[in-house]
Amino acid sequence: MRQQNPLERWATLGNIILIGGGVFCTLVLLYFFYRYAVGGQRQFTSPIAAVPYYYIPAALATLLFAALQFERSQKINLAILCMSFAVSIYAAELFLAFTDTASLPSRPLWADDVKKRKYEIRNLAKSFGVEFDTRSKLEVISDLREKGIHAVPSIAPRSLLMKQEDGIMRSVLNIEGNEVLPLGGISNRVTVFCNETGEYAIYNSDEHGFHNPKGIWRSDHVSIVALGDSFTAGGCVSSDKGFVALIRKRYPGTLNLGMAGEGPLMMLAALKEFGPSIKPKAVLWFYYEESDINSLQEEDQSRLLTRYLGNDFSQNLLNHQVDIDQALLKYVERAMIKERAKEKQEVAGGTAISPKLMGIAKLSTLRQKSGLVLGTQNTENTSSAISELELLQRILSQAKATIAGWGGTLYFVYLPAWHRYGNPELAGQTGVRYHDRVLSLVKSIGIPIVDVHPTFQARSDPLSLFSFRRFGHYNEQGHRVVAEEVLRVISTKN
Repeated sequence: MRQQNPLERWATLGNIILIGGGVFCTLVLLYFFYRYAVGGQRQFTSPIAAVPYYYIPAALATLLFAALQFERSQKINLAILCMSFAVSIYAAELFLAFTDTASLPSRPLWADDVKKRKYEIRNLAKSFGVEFDTRSKLEVISDLREKGIHAVPSIAPRSLLMKQEDGIMRSVLNIEGNEVLPLGGISNRVTVFCNETGEYAIYNSDEHGFHNPKGIWRSDHVSIVALGDSFTAGGCVSSDKGFVALIRKRYPGTLNLGMAGEGPLMMLAALKEFGPSIKPKAVLWFYYEESDINSLQEEDQSRLLTRYLGNDFSQNLLNHQVDIDQALLKYVERAMIKERAKEKQEVAGGTAISPKLMGIAKLSTLRQKSGLVLGTQNTENTSSAISELELLQRILSQAKATIAGWGGTLYFVYLPAWHRYGNPELAGQTGVRYHDRVLSLVKSIGIPIVDVHPTFQARSDPLSLFSFRRFGHYNEQGHRVVAEEVLRVISTKN
């Protein structure tokens, strides 16, 4: 058998590199095409935005396969160039991924995969001089139970809605043969909420599973009710630092009905379930610009929730707390068993590809630093969002009429999102872009507005109002700014 000379061996290796590179670029193109063009997970606002995802991989694959026809020396030189470029790019990605704490994905620190990202989160927190508790929520609950405290996780009522085969969203809970969607959590329990500051926010739930001082429901001087999502519920600061708690310091009769994940239709439901028995003088409607329109798209698919758009519907939740607690406890215990099994499986076998490795493979940090993360996650389409704005107007009109029925006043509080200040290039493709239209429709209904955005924007560093400057909830300072703005408006009218 004739032995290859060194030049031939280099040529063979060059062919392998060119073919491998061409196949890799083709797979990258197919990956992006499937996820973004077919799956619709990213929306591009111009052909230029799609260049890094479609055109560059296609062009590189074409070049590398065509190069197989080049002369031997040209193929070798191109293969060396490709290898050098690939090594340099991934070396830069590795350096940034492991040294730049600001390159963490723009996602909440209290996301479910906190344990998988614990080293990243711990390093980020240390750069702020904070020790971060990287235990999972399940681990925190287990540790509390070992101490004799029967803690439970906070519950997002939205998570109880599951899409059925007919496309309708239905609650997984059933009491006496009827579908039931609780709007609060488990009552009178130590509740583990979330962790974005380094320490878990843990509170004692009230008589109906909300984040309030015990006994407030028996009080005859409740004058203010707050409606909203996890921001309103106090995420993710200690119980006395959330903006509703700070408002309560001025007005002790302030009842917090905020729950994680609740959108406008659930807020209307909470108002109609609990408001008439309290008849507060003021209702604070906290609208979070990042997600409330998207939440409506899902809530509108629940026949139970849309019944609240009528005048007389009620689940009578106020008088069924014992049954609700029993149903929620069973649901929680089943969910925790599944989560424990999942954690054991991950410890035993590990995950196929960690989020960190996946990010490195996709050059996530380098693309972010280079400004090549173009387009945005496609969580809504324009026509759908317009119909949800119309639904929002209907919901707010009903809320105003309901509150006016007992002589109260509805206030609309506009909460700004991190993307507005942290990623303005993409903010225009999220719910942020509806700021003016939302406030315009609120004005048309005649509802007083507290727009917190101008106050955030006027600060020299708006990101300092968010935990570790990351996407997520406000920190203590941010909550204080919201409370001050609300108090400034309502104090002049009450």
